[in-house]
Amino acid sequence: MAVIGISINEISQATTATATDRISKCTLLIIPSGAVAALLNQFVGVSSATDFTSKFPTASEVVLQSVKIFFLNSPDGQLSVYACSDSTMTGNTQTDWKAHLLKGIGLLTLRTDIDLSLCVCPEIGAFTAQADRTAVYSAIQSMCEKFDWLFFINAAIDTDTKAKAITERALYSSPLGHSSFFYGRIKDNDDKIVPVSVVAAAIALKRDRVEPYSPPAGAKYPVQGIKDLVNYVDNVTDYTDLKNQQINVLQKIPRYGTCLWGAQTLSTDTKFSLINTRMAVSVASFRLESALIPILFAASDPQGRTNREVDRIIISLMTNLWLEGALSGATPEDAFKIEDVLVPADPTQQQQAQQQQGQQPTTTTTTAITRSLKKIEKRIYARFVEHIQQILLSVFVTDSLP
Repeated sequence: MAVIGISINEISQATTATATDRISKCTLLIIPSGAVAALLNQFVGVSSATDFTSKFPTASEVVLQSVKIFFLNSPDGQLSVYACSDSTMTGNTQTDWKAHLLKGIGLLTLRTDIDLSLCVCPEIGAFTAQADRTAVYSAIQSMCEKFDWLFFINAAIDTDTKAKAITERALYSSPLGHSSFFYGRIKDNDDKIVPVSVVAAAIALKRDRVEPYSPPAGAKYPVQGIKDLVNYVDNVTDYTDLKNQQINVLQKIPRYGTCLWGAQTLSTDTKFSLINTRMAVSVASFRLESALIPILFAASDPQGRTNREVDRIIISLMTNLWLEGALSGATPEDAFKIEDVLVPADPTQQQQAQQQQGQQPTTTTTTAITRSLKKIEKRIYARFVEHIQQILLSVFVTDSLP
């Protein structure tokens, strides 16, 4: 068919799927430091250090320098600043700082309009009381579990030995790898101190544009803007001991410069021990959830159309992840498989259904109600980067509401 003004050329060309919903931005959690009320407890996008200064002119020095080093290492990186604030705290003590952060994080956790992100809190290292640092860490870690974010936390400012770093790291846990621990600080070109965690976030976003599911570390990504290293790890024994404790550091690599050396999470499950694996799983979960939302509360499906549509969505999304390099395997068939498991009806839901139909709840449910409340659980087994992971999805196959 030909239409005047429209020309369509059909060609065959190998393509690689691309997507914009990777973890391609960073959220900086900061203390308000005099920010105007309209910018508090809100995502504020900044495009450069100059843009940041115009919006947060009284931010602390470590935050300002963190923004500078971030954009120096990731000029095109997407950065959102979230100034946490508790309006009842009017002082400038560490008690106030902690209250601000916990309040802001609590409000942020209530939001539902959240995309994937890395998360850094440059000022957390300034807390002199470990209990305060642990409380803030726990709040951010819980938030990241809910949103599938990754939190990069840095050792405290006074952590200046391998032993101290290992001691502090032991206080943190991240069951499924949503947090990573970084030891050390850098002295930038302005002779200011910046936590390594900020550098790590910038490198992770730079890597996202080039090799989205490779480890965000190594000689491929030398760090820019470093004048010197603080708490430098300069021998194999120290590095090995830190690595064994899931602690990431910076290293000077001959002919390459200073590079991030280590891409481990704080996961207690070894399958989520690598940052790039955690990122791949988060992206897969985010895409599947977003794509399957329209299937919720679908009409009665006696012919299995909803079930087939769910399969089609899952296969399409997982195949795209394989094309992007998030999954291992020579073919998509090697990379993932889908398994259907029929899950028995929940007794509580059975009773609710009986009540809705005007029946008295009983311990024995009629066959019709039992059948209508059964659901198919989709089990997706996939090779994420280097490990075997499993994502479980539950999809109702009838018009019964959960």
